[in-house]
Amino acid sequence: MCTPDPLALDIRGMGALLCNHGVVHAALNIPVGEKWAYAIVLLCVLLQHNTFAHTFYYDINCRWAPVFQEWVRHVATTGLLPEWLCECLGLMRCPLPPFHIKMHKPACQVMNGADKYPDVTLASGEPTETFWSGFSKVVSTTKYMAKHHRDQQHINLILDHIEGTDARMGPHLKARITKAAKLQEQAKDAAMLASDFLDCQACFGALAPLLRLIVRRAW
Repeated sequence: MCTPDPLALDIRGMGALLCNHGVVHAALNIPVGEKWAYAIVLLCVLLQHNTFAHTFYYDINCRWAPVFQEWVRHVATTGLLPEWLCECLGLMRCPLPPFHIKMHKPACQVMNGADKYPDVTLASGEPTETFWSGFSKVVSTTKYMAKHHRDQQHINLILDHIEGTDARMGPHLKARITKAAKLQEQAKDAAMLASDFLDCQACFGALAPLLRLIVRRAW
């Protein structure tokens, strides 16, 4: 969103929070350049909706995450936030996103890549890039708009992206739900077979003394 003279702009960029499927959960204007506080604001939006981020991809996590974790530990000692909330924030994984990690030095890639976390699902990063590509098409025009017109244009772009994501995810989620229901039925059948097997074992265990007696008398 920046121009050769970014100081002349009331908004110098945008920040957004997307899930791994590309759904936009929050967005904000960046009036004074990129600041670490904006990432915390986006996390606060999640917390207000009782949603916690297990993994938080951010282009500058190599610098932001250590400071953020230090801040969480400090807040935990002051009692400004509940202890359980500080614990959740302290456990949050903060790797570099896959589309941006190659811009970092090799040592930084090793130290801050998602590979170091065994419980982190590797994201493609493509949903985020797809989201931003829509904004790149309107930067040349929106920078000359009045603020209320530009904000409305951005909101329309976000809503269009959400609508397109929902349309793409519908068939995908339906297929996943169908597959999950099928697996659930298979699990029920397996559980029933296991239960019958255990019942047979229990029955055989109860009849074992009688069977041994019959065999002994038959001999």
